[in-house]
Amino acid sequence: MDVTKIESGVIALESAEFNVREACEFTLQTVAPQAARKDIALFLSFPPELSPWVRGDVTRVRQVLHNLLGNALKFTSDGEVEVSVTRGTAVKPSTVGTAYEWTFSVRDSGIGINSEGQQKLFREFSQVDESTTREYGGTGLGLFICKQLSELMGGTVSVESELGVGSTFHVSFVLEESTEKAKHEDRSPPIAISSTSIAWNCFMFGRNRAFVESTCQYLRYFFASATDAHVRGLNNASTVASTMRASLAQLKDTENARIILLVDRGTVETAQEKEMLRDVLKLAETHRDRFVPVLVAHDPAAAVRQQYIQEGWRHLVQKPVMLAQLCTTLADAVDTNHPGNIGTPISASRRNSSKR
Repeated sequence: MDVTKIESGVIALESAEFNVREACEFTLQTVAPQAARKDIALFLSFPPELSPWVRGDVTRVRQVLHNLLGNALKFTSDGEVEVSVTRGTAVKPSTVGTAYEWTFSVRDSGIGINSEGQQKLFREFSQVDESTTREYGGTGLGLFICKQLSELMGGTVSVESELGVGSTFHVSFVLEESTEKAKHEDRSPPIAISSTSIAWNCFMFGRNRAFVESTCQYLRYFFASATDAHVRGLNNASTVASTMRASLAQLKDTENARIILLVDRGTVETAQEKEMLRDVLKLAETHRDRFVPVLVAHDPAAAVRQQYIQEGWRHLVQKPVMLAQLCTTLADAVDTNHPGNIGTPISASRRNSSKR
């Protein structure tokens, strides 16, 4: 058991090159089925311009994140769970390069914790109260192990929470800057659509504003020098179709114009949202050479995927959104001759995109 190893001081930390963003994305994928069952928005906010390559113990980083995400999803019945990542200033020189404190914040819209309960969280075999144990289960060891591992890696843990509103757990690790960062980054540069002859606008519709903005951050990275005018989030279903028509009219005389609309399709749809989807797909059929709708959804079963194809969708980005798969799908969407990836099992599509 990790707690026994920690207390006896026998845990040996590994030091290897890894990609922080991909470590977060991998961990999000492991808990994605839980989020899908509750239709919870599960997403990563990672500054795309920040170099993600470091040296450290990726297994322990994933272990801590998995524990925090598991708790967040357990205590959240609807709404959102977000992982946000920041890198602080250099904390110390190391033998191979500069070390930085990286902070991972897991925010949820769950039941929240009162101030008394927060004092117990990181103690061994401690839980907020007995009623929580009866309803949600658990041993009270997970957060204690997170605290010990974080401190072992030069970091800290803390929590901010409000009863009935939600919680944010912050955990930090000191990680060394990768000495081979340039080699890694040359392998997967952003696809600079702005450097092509294509004029474009990109929109994203979704009910969850934080998820939409997080994805728009990736979209601006994909479209290189994009501004808010080129990449916009939309949260009102009643305005989506009219916004697309206005964008089509704006670019009607522009050669090689493209309009891309990403639609976050939850497992529950209102009548207004269903009408919006029909309008969007009609526009796509009428303007196949200019307007491309892209579905954003949980990994669908075969029957659901076939339904999406019959509705007229050709491109799909699987939730939780991964930067590599998003970029691959958008590159395909810009190419009007590309048949799309909707007919490919999304798990296979994601594996293929991660190899590029």
